[in-house]
Amino acid sequence: MELTTKEVGIIVNEWRKVDEFEMNTTVTKTKSGYKVSCNMGLWSVAAKTKDEALKEARHYFIQYWNDGEYDGTVKEKMIERYK
Repeated sequence: MELTTKEVGIIVNEWRKVDEFEMNTTVTKTKSGYKVSCNMGLWSVAAKTKDEALKEARHYFIQYWNDGEYDGTVKEKMIERYK
């Protein structure tokens, strides 16, 4: 089965989101479970299990991604936020 150019573009974009998610978040073990935080300080979530925290965090990440909050580098965004 051969993929169309559009399908390849969609797959590459999804892989990019996964890479960006991993580069822009921090997972922390807490007394009550796990916390996943955006490294830019835009959001954070907490849950009893790591899987639950990651699932919820991906939801927030995609919302912010779609709004363009992760365009450019993290360093550029941090500088922009604190001007």
